[in-house]
Amino acid sequence: HSRLHMRTMHKTTAPTPICSSADYNVTGVLSSQINEVWPVVAPLIERSIEYSDGKFALADVRRFLEEQTCQLWIIYNAAGVAGALVTQIINYPQDRRLIFLFCAGVEADQWLHLSEVIKNYAREQGCSCVEIYGRPGWIKKLKPFGFRPIHIVLTAPL
Repeated sequence: HSRLHMRTMHKTTAPTPICSSADYNVTGVLSSQINEVWPVVAPLIERSIEYSDGKFALADVRRFLEEQTCQLWIIYNAAGVAGALVTQIINYPQDRRLIFLFCAGVEADQWLHLSEVIKNYAREQGCSCVEIYGRPGWIKKLKPFGFRPIHIVLTAPL
């Protein structure tokens, strides 16, 4: 399996370097490379979308990536792609933050520490922090990497 040599670029920035750690690597994907990697990452992203409470469809995510309003990250090793993440930079009225929208893969405990690469990208983009909206199980998994819960989301179907 050849190593992926892709980068991620927000509309206003230079590419982010590849980072390796033990057996896993994380790299961003340019919008021009979405077609190349989509068959591999789409099933992973779709698994994560199932937990979005109907807010997103896979086609929405692909459009966001092609329009460069979101960033795609791939975690891989010699065996192939182990995970996919989709992030988005949000400009709030008083703050700029990077949001982890979707994350899915195999052996996540072996590569979650690579979130530091995405945190560095967020810093380069002028973000003050990163946010994750996810299932409660992420709290324990991400605590060692500086993440902490700040609120919960409640919904009431109409």
